[in-house]
Amino acid sequence: MNKQALRQKYREKRLGIDKKDVVSMQNRIAQHLRRWPLPLNAIYLSFKSIQALNEIDISEIEKVITTAFGSKLFAYPKADFTDSSMTAYIDNELINWEVVKGIMQPVSGTVLNPEEIDVVLVPLLIFDEKGYRVGYGKGFYDRFLKHCRPDTLKIGFCLFEPEKKIDDVNGYDIPLDICVTPNRIYEFK
Repeated sequence: MNKQALRQKYREKRLGIDKKDVVSMQNRIAQHLRRWPLPLNAIYLSFKSIQALNEIDISEIEKVITTAFGSKLFAYPKADFTDSSMTAYIDNELINWEVVKGIMQPVSGTVLNPEEIDVVLVPLLIFDEKGYRVGYGKGFYDRFLKHCRPDTLKIGFCLFEPEKKIDDVNGYDIPLDICVTPNRIYEFK
Protein backbone atom coordinates (compact mmCIF):
# COMPACT_ATOMS: atom_id res chain seq x y z
CA MET A 1 0.00 0.00 0.00
CA ASN A 2 1.12 3.57 -0.55
CA LYS A 3 1.43 6.20 2.18
CA GLN A 4 -1.85 7.93 1.41
CA ALA A 5 -3.86 4.69 1.63
CA LEU A 6 -2.02 3.61 4.78
CA ARG A 7 -2.52 7.03 6.35
CA GLN A 8 -6.27 6.86 5.80
CA LYS A 9 -6.53 3.23 6.94
CA TYR A 10 -4.59 3.70 10.17
CA ARG A 11 -6.10 7.07 11.12
CA GLU A 12 -9.53 5.43 10.98
CA LYS A 13 -8.29 2.29 12.70
CA ARG A 14 -6.65 4.24 15.53
CA LEU A 15 -9.71 6.47 16.02
CA GLY A 16 -11.79 3.29 16.35
CA ILE A 17 -9.87 2.10 19.41
CA ASP A 18 -11.55 2.77 22.74
CA LYS A 19 -9.60 5.23 24.96
CA LYS A 20 -9.27 2.61 27.73
CA ASP A 21 -7.69 0.22 25.24
CA VAL A 22 -5.26 2.92 24.09
CA VAL A 23 -4.17 3.40 27.72
CA SER A 24 -3.68 -0.36 28.13
CA MET A 25 -1.65 -0.55 24.91
CA GLN A 26 0.39 2.49 25.96
CA ASN A 27 1.22 0.82 29.28
CA ARG A 28 2.49 -2.27 27.45
CA ILE A 29 4.60 -0.03 25.18
CA ALA A 30 6.09 1.63 28.28
CA GLN A 31 6.91 -1.78 29.82
CA HIS A 32 8.81 -2.81 26.68
CA LEU A 33 10.69 0.49 26.62
CA ARG A 34 11.86 0.02 30.23
CA ARG A 35 13.78 -3.06 29.10
CA TRP A 36 15.48 -1.36 26.15
CA PRO A 37 19.03 -0.02 26.70
CA LEU A 38 18.38 3.66 26.06
CA PRO A 39 21.32 6.03 26.57
CA LEU A 40 21.64 7.47 30.07
CA ASN A 41 21.22 11.22 30.61
CA ALA A 42 20.45 11.78 26.93
CA ILE A 43 18.86 14.83 25.29
CA TYR A 44 15.47 13.95 23.80
CA LEU A 45 13.26 15.58 21.22
CA SER A 46 9.74 14.58 22.22
CA PHE A 47 6.34 15.87 21.09
CA LYS A 48 2.97 16.68 22.55
CA SER A 49 0.38 13.99 21.85
CA ILE A 50 -2.74 14.87 19.92
CA GLN A 51 -5.43 13.27 22.07
CA ALA A 52 -8.13 13.97 19.44
CA LEU A 53 -6.23 11.62 17.09
CA ASN A 54 -5.97 8.90 19.77
CA GLU A 55 -2.18 9.13 20.00
CA ILE A 56 -0.57 7.46 22.98
CA ASP A 57 0.14 9.83 25.85
CA ILE A 58 3.82 10.53 25.22
CA SER A 59 4.14 12.14 28.66
CA GLU A 60 3.85 8.62 30.14
CA ILE A 61 6.75 7.50 27.93
CA GLU A 62 8.73 10.55 29.09
CA LYS A 63 8.19 9.47 32.71
CA VAL A 64 9.70 6.06 31.91
CA ILE A 65 12.66 7.73 30.21
CA THR A 66 13.21 10.06 33.16
CA THR A 67 12.90 7.42 35.89
CA ALA A 68 14.62 4.48 34.17
CA PHE A 69 17.33 6.31 32.22
CA GLY A 70 17.91 9.55 34.12
CA SER A 71 17.14 11.82 31.20
CA LYS A 72 15.83 15.16 32.28
CA LEU A 73 16.37 17.33 29.20
CA PHE A 74 13.53 17.28 26.72
CA ALA A 75 12.95 19.54 23.77
CA TYR A 76 9.78 19.93 21.73
CA PRO A 77 9.25 20.77 18.08
CA LYS A 78 7.69 23.88 16.66
CA ALA A 79 6.32 23.22 13.19
CA ASP A 80 6.51 25.92 10.55
CA PHE A 81 3.58 25.21 8.27
CA THR A 82 4.84 27.59 5.58
CA ASP A 83 7.92 25.51 4.72
CA SER A 84 7.28 22.22 6.62
CA SER A 85 10.35 22.72 8.80
CA MET A 86 10.72 22.19 12.55
CA THR A 87 12.68 23.92 15.28
CA ALA A 88 13.44 22.26 18.63
CA TYR A 89 12.87 24.25 21.83
CA ILE A 90 14.29 23.20 25.20
CA ASP A 91 11.65 22.57 27.84
CA ASN A 92 12.71 25.08 30.50
CA GLU A 93 11.34 28.20 32.18
CA LEU A 94 11.69 30.21 28.94
CA ILE A 95 9.42 28.04 26.81
CA ASN A 96 6.01 29.41 25.85
CA TRP A 97 3.26 27.17 24.49
CA GLU A 98 0.38 27.63 22.08
CA VAL A 99 -2.03 25.40 20.15
CA VAL A 100 -1.31 25.72 16.42
CA LYS A 101 -3.49 23.77 13.98
CA GLY A 102 -4.60 21.51 16.82
CA ILE A 103 -1.04 20.78 17.99
CA MET A 104 0.40 22.01 21.30
CA GLN A 105 3.81 23.41 20.44
CA PRO A 106 6.32 25.97 21.67
CA VAL A 107 6.13 29.42 20.16
CA SER A 108 9.23 30.83 21.84
CA GLY A 109 12.06 29.80 24.13
CA THR A 110 15.59 28.45 23.85
CA VAL A 111 16.35 26.79 20.51
CA LEU A 112 18.26 23.49 20.55
CA ASN A 113 20.52 22.62 17.63
CA PRO A 114 19.42 19.31 16.01
CA GLU A 115 23.00 18.01 16.28
CA GLU A 116 22.78 18.18 20.09
CA ILE A 117 19.84 15.75 20.23
CA ASP A 118 20.64 12.16 21.21
CA VAL A 119 17.17 10.61 20.77
CA VAL A 120 14.13 11.66 18.73
CA LEU A 121 10.70 10.31 19.70
CA VAL A 122 8.84 10.22 16.39
CA PRO A 123 5.04 10.28 16.06
CA LEU A 124 3.55 7.98 13.44
CA LEU A 125 0.46 6.15 12.28
CA ILE A 126 2.09 2.97 10.98
CA PHE A 127 5.51 1.64 10.01
CA ASP A 128 6.88 -1.17 7.86
CA GLU A 129 9.30 -4.03 8.43
CA LYS A 130 12.25 -1.87 7.33
CA GLY A 131 11.50 0.94 9.78
CA TYR A 132 9.94 3.39 7.35
CA ARG A 133 6.93 5.17 8.75
CA VAL A 134 3.79 6.92 7.70
CA GLY A 135 3.11 10.12 9.62
CA TYR A 136 0.59 12.82 8.90
CA GLY A 137 2.00 13.63 5.48
CA LYS A 138 3.86 16.92 5.75
CA GLY A 139 7.42 15.59 6.03
CA PHE A 140 8.34 17.66 9.12
CA TYR A 141 10.28 14.88 10.82
CA ASP A 142 12.16 13.65 7.74
CA ARG A 143 13.32 17.22 7.06
CA PHE A 144 14.36 17.67 10.69
CA LEU A 145 16.11 14.30 11.05
CA LYS A 146 18.46 15.00 8.15
CA HIS A 147 20.00 17.74 10.36
CA CYS A 148 20.55 15.42 13.34
CA ARG A 149 23.75 13.43 13.91
CA PRO A 150 23.90 10.06 12.11
CA ASP A 151 23.99 8.31 15.52
CA THR A 152 20.85 10.06 16.81
CA LEU A 153 18.45 7.31 17.88
CA LYS A 154 15.04 7.52 16.20
CA ILE A 155 12.24 5.80 18.14
CA GLY A 156 8.65 5.38 17.03
CA PHE A 157 5.65 4.23 19.04
CA CYS A 158 2.78 2.48 17.31
CA LEU A 159 -0.43 0.85 18.45
CA PHE A 160 -0.24 -1.58 15.50
CA GLU A 161 2.20 -4.18 14.20
CA PRO A 162 4.09 -3.26 11.02
CA GLU A 163 2.91 -3.47 7.47
CA LYS A 164 5.10 -5.64 5.25
CA LYS A 165 6.13 -2.73 3.02
CA ILE A 166 5.29 0.90 2.29
CA ASP A 167 5.22 1.02 -1.50
CA ASP A 168 6.18 4.63 -2.12
CA VAL A 169 9.20 5.11 0.17
CA ASN A 170 11.62 7.58 -1.39
CA GLY A 171 15.09 9.02 -0.80
CA TYR A 172 13.75 11.68 1.56
CA ASP A 173 12.29 9.13 3.99
CA ILE A 174 14.45 8.44 7.03
CA PRO A 175 13.79 5.10 8.76
CA LEU A 176 13.38 4.58 12.47
CA ASP A 177 16.02 2.75 14.48
CA ILE A 178 13.41 1.09 16.68
CA CYS A 179 9.64 1.06 16.95
CA VAL A 180 7.79 -0.01 20.08
CA THR A 181 4.36 -1.61 19.86
CA PRO A 182 2.19 -3.15 22.57
CA ASN A 183 3.58 -6.58 21.61
CA ARG A 184 7.30 -5.98 21.12
CA ILE A 185 10.21 -3.76 20.09
CA TYR A 186 11.27 -3.83 16.45
CA GLU A 187 14.90 -2.99 15.73
CA PHE A 188 16.01 -1.79 12.29
CA LYS A 189 19.74 -0.97 12.71
